[in-house]
Amino acid sequence: MNKNISIPLVKIGNEMIVTFGKSNSNLKNVYHIDTILSEWTKSFLNEYSLISDDKDYQEFSGILKLIKEQGVYRIEGNIEFEPLLECVRSLTLFREKISAEVKGFFVRLNSQKYQQTGISKFTNANENDEIELSESDLESYAFQGNSIQLDELLLDTMFCALPELPLCREDCKGLCSECGTDLNETDMTGKIVIVEHNKKCSHHKPLKIQ
Repeated sequence: MNKNISIPLVKIGNEMIVTFGKSNSNLKNVYHIDTILSEWTKSFLNEYSLISDDKDYQEFSGILKLIKEQGVYRIEGNIEFEPLLECVRSLTLFREKISAEVKGFFVRLNSQKYQQTGISKFTNANENDEIELSESDLESYAFQGNSIQLDELLLDTMFCALPELPLCREDCKGLCSECGTDLNETDMTGKIVIVEHNKKCSHHKPLKIQ
């Protein structure tokens, strides 16, 4: 497992394409990353079952463009991933394919550009100080050395893209308030299932045998 998802600055030049998951051989000047598993991302990937046997879940993919602009590296693109979520109504575990836009700016730590950003003020602020951050500040990340680490940017993107109230289906009926029986009359594959309440539940109805 890698310590982080790192891209050497010498590889970037003025512009570069970064791909994840399946490699796209039709793109030029591509830096391909097979796995996003790192010490930074491991906890998130495990929590949402995006890795199995120390490999990324097969549905994770993405294409990013890195552009150097006056000492700042701008990153934009899209990623797709399919986390394992728990329905807030029925508590059913299900996977949902999520597409998320990636936007970020990387500025060298302690550079003049860095000092002009809100993240510099936030880092140096006292505990009780109130710091107002702009939208561009929230998309800014610091780097040092000869490489850029994408872990934090990817984690922020994936976390913000997760649904606040996951539903296994739009018309999910949830659970019986008395006995906890799943009230959905079909399973996740569309197969019809029999809703059978606990015998002590007021909604229980004996099955009729034909």
